[in-house]
Amino acid sequence: MTRNRKNSGFTLAEVLIVVAITVILMGVAFVGVQSYQRSSTRLEFDGIAKEIFIAAQNHLTAAESQGYLKIENNQFGHLGTLSDSDKEDIYYILASDTESEIKNLMLPNYALDSMAMGGSYIIRYQPSSATVLDVFYSRPGRSSLLTVTGKTLTGADYPTLMSDTVNYRRGGERNRQNYNEENVVVGWYGGVDAIPKGIRLQAPSFEVINAEKLHVKVTDPNYSTGSDALSGYTVKLILVGKISKAEKYYTLRDKDGMTPVDARVSGKDGSYDVILDDITNEKMHFGDITADYKPTTVDFIPGEDVTIKLVAYSTEDLSNIAMSAEKTTNSLFADPVPYKITDMAVRGTDIGNKLAGISNIRHLQNLDAAVSNLGKNGSGDSFTLQKAAQTENLDWESFQTATGKTRVYSFANSQSEDKCCFPVTPHYAGEPAGLALAYDGQGHEISKVKVDCSGSAGLFGTLAAGSSVSNLRLIDFDIKTSSGNAGALVGTANGTTITNVLAHNSAAGYTANVTASSGDAGGLIGSAANCIVNKSAAALTVTGSGSAGGLIGSASATSVSASYSGGHTYSDNPDYTGMTQPSPARNPYPVRYYNDKNEPIYNVTGGTTAGGLIGSMTGGSAEYCYSTCSATGATAGGFVGTATGSISNSYCTGLVHGAGTESITTTDGKTKNIPTDGAFAYSIGTVSDCQYFEIINERWDTDNSGKKVPGYYYLTALGKNEGGSITKLDQSWSTYQAFSGDPTSTTAWKDAHPYDSGLTRNYQNKYNLKTVAQLGAEVDAKSDFVAAHYGDWPAPEEFIFN
Repeated sequence: MTRNRKNSGFTLAEVLIVVAITVILMGVAFVGVQSYQRSSTRLEFDGIAKEIFIAAQNHLTAAESQGYLKIENNQFGHLGTLSDSDKEDIYYILASDTESEIKNLMLPNYALDSMAMGGSYIIRYQPSSATVLDVFYSRPGRSSLLTVTGKTLTGADYPTLMSDTVNYRRGGERNRQNYNEENVVVGWYGGVDAIPKGIRLQAPSFEVINAEKLHVKVTDPNYSTGSDALSGYTVKLILVGKISKAEKYYTLRDKDGMTPVDARVSGKDGSYDVILDDITNEKMHFGDITADYKPTTVDFIPGEDVTIKLVAYSTEDLSNIAMSAEKTTNSLFADPVPYKITDMAVRGTDIGNKLAGISNIRHLQNLDAAVSNLGKNGSGDSFTLQKAAQTENLDWESFQTATGKTRVYSFANSQSEDKCCFPVTPHYAGEPAGLALAYDGQGHEISKVKVDCSGSAGLFGTLAAGSSVSNLRLIDFDIKTSSGNAGALVGTANGTTITNVLAHNSAAGYTANVTASSGDAGGLIGSAANCIVNKSAAALTVTGSGSAGGLIGSASATSVSASYSGGHTYSDNPDYTGMTQPSPARNPYPVRYYNDKNEPIYNVTGGTTAGGLIGSMTGGSAEYCYSTCSATGATAGGFVGTATGSISNSYCTGLVHGAGTESITTTDGKTKNIPTDGAFAYSIGTVSDCQYFEIINERWDTDNSGKKVPGYYYLTALGKNEGGSITKLDQSWSTYQAFSGDPTSTTAWKDAHPYDSGLTRNYQNKYNLKTVAQLGAEVDAKSDFVAAHYGDWPAPEEFIFN
């Protein structure tokens, strides 16, 4: 019986016990597998959250450094909350914020792979410090046999995940594996603390003023005297050279709220002014600035472009760093702008094209290294100039008014004479021989320039070989030199081309003068050697101790064409009170070269030679030119004093007087000493197709006692000998009419700008003689003034038509 029991099966109780044990074991195993699976999923989600955190932080930092966090209307995402009141505002963004600008800055499309970008996340960050604080990540639809699932995170999850009651961040791994009542898995990475509130600084604003001075006007929006006043912060201006890479730091406000002592910095209480270049003050030139940082041995290079920016920060209190946008200007010349616009006009400086823009007297003076130290440490490939272009009308008196100063200082701190500027000799520092510069006035004017110096004097002192000046008007200049050559445009020119340049007075009441006490003087050029002068004119009063000319004092191997010099006449009724009136009247002209005391007026006065257009001419040529100036000198001529070159298609109308004498035979057969002068020239080389106005130079004979005797003579074209192809344009009525046009019809007459009111009354501002265009020269729109006439001309009574 015992054997039979051993061979029987399990009892029902045993089976039930086994089943119960199995169920218990299966339950334990299910819980373990589910826990492992949730932990594994949470680790995966944590890793993806880390990837998102790093990508978002890197892109947020880049966006902040480039100023992209200054989003209008504070569109930083969703405003979160913090229990700590000393913290700055916290924001968050969601994966579902597809139109969010800040989200696109933090996570552009290329930032992560598709798995991370395709999930659901919350990024919590602090805009003020550009810091990502937390990233929560989940992925809905995740499932398995045991149903481990993620979810779509929404704004409603933010307060739950950030709850202080349940920890879902560092140390809250188990809570993230069974998030909320849905028991889904959420990943997390972060734990960076929010930065406590500190000084919240705004970027200073500033304006760069590039005019009579180059200076920066700064406004600090952080300054206040009210209850919201900030303290403990610093404001600095940072100056960087574009070529040199040198840097200079000007402290405008230190941490104690003071403006440190610096001669270039002025102002207080949030408003400051920093001078970068001022030629009216000693040691205020840009070239005087010493860099605080130099990447090489090169300091700032006068003439280079510079960038300027402002920064506000604190070294005592926790704060942001507020940096302004940077602006670029030029250290010596006009602001840099595109070199050529559609009309091809130059608008500003373009160092890349070796061009300086000139929009102020300061810019013009800075072309001279004696003033600016131009090109210091950079006269080689790193910095050169070839061109300068004037972009505005310039006025020296306006410059003085704007600066409140009447002198200019050189870089070596010598000063100009009172109410005078320096003549400009373009050159680089260390290269005083001269800079071959092409100066284009672009049709603009320069007015009221006054120069009183030693050495070559004019707007330009000396112009070097290869230089040129074009398309410029000089108005109301007063040029003097005690030793050297003088001209309104340039004292001494060598190998220079001058085209379309005019120097004249603005009105009869203002007499422009050029005076060389010991040198040559010309209305436009004092001394010209190997030059080309074309389509240019001057109508000034000229005096030189050497050679003097209405246009050029002395010319050597120089070509002059389509140019003229305008005179100064007198038209009021003569006053012969107390004088013995000549009989017949010596000057029967309503417009003449004599004043009301019957004293001759000479527009050009030379110590040695004088000419209406050119004082002395050695070689070279002149064609299609004329002069209406009167001239006197030891040797004098209406067109040129002495010449060995060639002259053609030209004429003159001026009163001439030579201080020397030579012997001639008068019309009544007498031998007499007369002045060394000629109505056209005293001596000349080759001449053809030229004319002169005879009646102006009428001479009266006297006997040995000085008494008048019958008879008179006219000054001949060339001293005592007629010579050459020089004819009288007033030899007869027909010749005069053929030269000037029909006086009964002014259609042939050209526009005139006389100083003499008699010419305005009698000729209605029309020039009745030939302009250079009518002489045969080609004239373009840029030289319209040579198609007209500036200055005066003589008008004998019989040639006036009211």
